[in-house]
Amino acid sequence: MTTKLSQEEVLAIINNDEKTAYGILYDADPKLATRFGRVDRLIVKLLKDVKKHFPDATYYTGSGGFNLLLGESHNDKDEPQSELIACSGLASIGGGDW
Repeated sequence: MTTKLSQEEVLAIINNDEKTAYGILYDADPKLATRFGRVDRLIVKLLKDVKKHFPDATYYTGSGGFNLLLGESHNDKDEPQSELIACSGLASIGGGDW
C-alpha cells in the first residue's frame, strides 16, 4: 500500500470488518510493527538499567512529552516533581485512559 490514509479512512476500513489496525499498518509497511517492537524493548531495557542506580525511576508522558524521571512524577500530596526530570525526548506521546 503506497497511499496515505487519514484516521477517518482507517476507521472506515476497520468498521467494515475489512482489517484490523495492525493489518492496515502491516500492509503499509511490514517493517513498521517490527520497528515499534524494537523501540519498545529498548525503552524497557533502558528503564531497567536506570533502575539499577535509581530504583524509583519512571517514564512520564504528561502533556504529550516523553521524560525520564529519577522518581515518581508526583509526591504524596499529588504535587508535581518536575525537578526529577533527568532527560526529555523529542517523541510526543499522548496521555489518556480508555
